[in-house]
Amino acid sequence: TTLFFEQGFVKLNLGGITMKKLILFAAIMICSVNLTNAQIKGINVALNKPATASASTSHEIPAYAFDANMNTNWCAPGSTGWIKVDLQDKFLVDSIKLHLRQAIAGNSVHEIKVSNDFVNWTVVQTLSGQTANGEVLTVKFDQPLLNVRGVMINTPSSSAWVAWSEIEVYSIPTPSAETNLLTNAGAENEYDGWTKINGGNG
Repeated sequence: TTLFFEQGFVKLNLGGITMKKLILFAAIMICSVNLTNAQIKGINVALNKPATASASTSHEIPAYAFDANMNTNWCAPGSTGWIKVDLQDKFLVDSIKLHLRQAIAGNSVHEIKVSNDFVNWTVVQTLSGQTANGEVLTVKFDQPLLNVRGVMINTPSSSAWVAWSEIEVYSIPTPSAETNLLTNAGAENEYDGWTKINGGNG
């Protein structure tokens, strides 16, 4: 960034760039740097959001899976069950972390489902294999998921009662993700990610 600014000032002194253009360029650079940092750090948008489940024990309720406290957990009284969280807005979901509370190690299958309206759900990842208590299952999506309003973890089979000590959903908040200007910013994929309005001109 410093190098670009130095070059900009050199060109300005030589009359090759106007002050208005330089200020605009500086604003773009600052926005770009801030957004990059947000992407790296991420935000757990599921924290303390409303949660429901297929079933729960009396002292292991759905909210405990989203309270950032590893000493509490949600548990379904059975080897199958689901839990879902309402993010209360639409987000660009980059990754999900699942902290297991599994009393008996063994094979398990977990489906990660997402929804943009909290009504219709789509499976975006299925995890299966040997798991044990205390493990963290991390899923980082190759392409971030757009417009995610809800996340559900459905477990069709497990070696123990289904339980999570914490479920974290990492995101860059994008309430207007339908018109995300960063999608296909360089137009390499032609119109993918772009919406033409008023007829457009190509």
